[in-house]
Amino acid sequence: MQIDKGYISPHFITNQDKSIVEFQNAKVLVTDQKISNIKSLVPLLEKTTQLSVPLLIISEDISSEVLATLVLNKLRGVLNVAAIKCPGFGEGKKALLQDIALMTGADFLASDLGLTLESVTSDQLGTSYASYDNSSQRGLDGSAVVEKLLSSEWLVGYNAMTNKYENLIQSGIIDPARVSRCALQNAASITGMILMTQAIMVDKVKKPAPPFPLVPGITP
Repeated sequence: MQIDKGYISPHFITNQDKSIVEFQNAKVLVTDQKISNIKSLVPLLEKTTQLSVPLLIISEDISSEVLATLVLNKLRGVLNVAAIKCPGFGEGKKALLQDIALMTGADFLASDLGLTLESVTSDQLGTSYASYDNSSQRGLDGSAVVEKLLSSEWLVGYNAMTNKYENLIQSGIIDPARVSRCALQNAASITGMILMTQAIMVDKVKKPAPPFPLVPGITP
């Protein structure tokens, strides 16, 4: 997953040559709340320090007091931490935070659910593992998978995690309702536009150029 937000402070940088923050197996805190009091983070900071793991904080905002405390302890080598603001805009922000929480295994600390930072435990933090590209993770050749699926029943699909062809519905591998709804809405929108305008725009079919120059009066 790629998000459109970066570190709040350049003091969080761990790789000065590339000006980036690099963490391995970091704990991840995901919340749509503003962190205004450093005391609410102290238990989590102490726990991650004991575990000797970095902490990535993703929140709606961080007060200048909290940010200054994190940066100071980062520079002193007491904490290995970084913070970013919630990615996305409007209603899509909450959905994106839920996706991040799902991918990292974290609990999404939503303000409308009454969850507070003071009551958060380390078990509610997610973990961001390193991703490696090797021969065992690249899966099968795409064309071979498609050929196999074309000769199978429509319920059968390829499960990349188990490397098996199986009934995807029985295995619980299905599109979220939102994906199906958006696909149907987009299709209906395009169809309605065609019906209203009585016209469509398509690419012009171009005849391939002859392999050799044509001689006038002689049909190839």
